[in-house]
Amino acid sequence: MAEDNAKKAMADAAKLAEELRHEQEHSSSIEKMRRTLESQVKELQVSQSTVYALYLLQVALLRRRLINLRYYSLTFVGRDIIK
Repeated sequence: MAEDNAKKAMADAAKLAEELRHEQEHSSSIEKMRRTLESQVKELQVSQSTVYALYLLQVALLRRRLINLRYYSLTFVGRDIIK
């Protein structure tokens, strides 16, 4: 009877140890996925910042072109009036 209880206890302990090992592997796998996702988020944030900076640059260049066009159109209109 005591021997049977000891065998059962050993089997239960082995089963629990195996379950624990599986849980630790699963936890490790999830942690690795979390780190990967964090890295991807950081990369996307950098990409987003770069795209926004390029957008602002394009807006500034377009505004400059518009100002130049207005200046030149006023210059030519002014020349026509003087003639």
